[in-house]
Amino acid sequence: MLAQRHSVAVKNFLKLFDDAGYDVNLKLLNANDFDVAEDRERIFYIGFRKDLNIHDFEYPKPLEHKPTLRECIWDLKDSAIPAKEKKKIFIEE
Repeated sequence: MLAQRHSVAVKNFLKLFDDAGYDVNLKLLNANDFDVAEDRERIFYIGFRKDLNIHDFEYPKPLEHKPTLRECIWDLKDSAIPAKEKKKIFIEE
């Protein structure tokens, strides 16, 4: 959504909210910065009704620790059910 090719759509989106009486801002956040073992960037739109006069919304600060997948699922190693012997997965192309 932050790419130049989407700029018109984002401007229109923000105008619709403005016309509906909302102050809206947006920010790119990465899930990995918030204790998720995945590098996943997403745009967050935060809006408040204009009559509430809320202009100081603070997005959460990224955490210093970036979890790994191993850290998140290591406790499953002793309880995981193994695949059946000779089990094959077929994927249609």
